[in-house]
Amino acid sequence: MLELPESLKPTARGPGRLIIVDRKPERRARLADFFREEGYEVLSFANPKDLLPSIASGPPDVVILDVEAEGIQVCRQLRVTPTTRLTPILLIAEQRPDEGEIVRALTCGADDYVEASLSFAELGARVRVQMRNRQERDLLLQALRRGDQYKDEAHTDALTQLPNRRAADKELERLLGSSATVALIMFDIDHFKSINDRFGHPVGDQVLQALAATLERTARDGDFFARIGGEEFLVAARVPTEQDARALGDRFRRAVQEMQLSRDVPVDQVTVSAGVSFWEGEPHEACPPADLLELADQALYRAKAAGRNRVELARAPQA
Repeated sequence: MLELPESLKPTARGPGRLIIVDRKPERRARLADFFREEGYEVLSFANPKDLLPSIASGPPDVVILDVEAEGIQVCRQLRVTPTTRLTPILLIAEQRPDEGEIVRALTCGADDYVEASLSFAELGARVRVQMRNRQERDLLLQALRRGDQYKDEAHTDALTQLPNRRAADKELERLLGSSATVALIMFDIDHFKSINDRFGHPVGDQVLQALAATLERTARDGDFFARIGGEEFLVAARVPTEQDARALGDRFRRAVQEMQLSRDVPVDQVTVSAGVSFWEGEPHEACPPADLLELADQALYRAKAAGRNRVELARAPQA
């Protein structure tokens, strides 16, 4: 059996907050007394104009409206008010209306339509059904939002808030399947291990966050950037030529070299080495992302071997 996480389970509380709008004082009082005995917090009004101001202190869990107290008009207004858009509404009528009236009421947003002669026991049961439906709807919305949150977290690097390797893989598949020219720029912070060894990992984390912010500021509209490993970052971009790919890599390299660290970071300067791979194929062709990443990694290795703080270019072989 599926078990909801604790954060999504209903909290212990009373039956709920109920508002009654009924033009007949005796019926309004009897309804209010009945639901208070059932444990509800009840507000009751004769004039529907008093309803909306009462919502300012908190939306009700259920609203019972007298049809003859402008019930349908008020129902329509509640449905366009953000705080009551999903609030269950029961319309109550002195006698059973014709079919057309019921259809009009339900079309205007009512959840149920009952006769005043209905027993309190049945009316109470109908209110509980609406309460249960609303609570289950709320739980479903929470679960969907939580699912979106988990999905975002699964594709986001916790330290830098950049997309992670999983997100990068998906983006590369999309880019390489839809674009004729793609550049991949793989960055690696030079001598990052010595930063961690000398100043500690908290300082190293600050350097990573600063570099992520620098990439974000330097990127052009449409560029994708991610943290794909410990001190490794990736930019994927559409560029027309190899020269543009190399120039873009050098643009990021210079931005990192010139970035200003905060005063509490005892690192004089940070540099990166970059490997650039470039794919230029027909629009209907596709290059395996792993192949392009491998080429960028090889170019990055050459940049480090050649002295660091530089950019090397590799080009994907054409089919």
